[in-house]
Amino acid sequence: MTQNTFENDVMELIGNTSEPFKPYGYYIPEGDCFEFFISDEEFYGKRIDQFVTIYLSMESHEIIGSLIKDIEILYSEVAKKFPGFGIMIQDGKVRLSHIFLAKILPENPNKTIIPTRVYKQLADIIEENDFDHVTIKACC
Repeated sequence: MTQNTFENDVMELIGNTSEPFKPYGYYIPEGDCFEFFISDEEFYGKRIDQFVTIYLSMESHEIIGSLIKDIEILYSEVAKKFPGFGIMIQDGKVRLSHIFLAKILPENPNKTIIPTRVYKQLADIIEENDFDHVTIKACC
């Protein structure tokens, strides 16, 4: 095997790494969680609350991704607070951005506003990158 053949074989296995990064997100039904990335930058995680960990760029410290856990519990929490929220479900799917926006509505105005800003940023990122619909089994 020549060096050139070896390089070609390796590139075939790992794919063309020269393609530009495309934002992606995926739902993991077994863990009832959704994870997304809008950049391939190095990052660190910061836990916001029991549901959300954000991924921040090591360089700019901007949000470049997130892990959202317990989607169905998060939805149930919002649905209890806002009973009319259920009408926003279509074909068993709920918009993650709507859950985040509902979470920032004032429950206790004396609470910190940091999660509010993060939830709003996540809602915007999710909508901008078309990661918005997640199937909710418990409600339909």
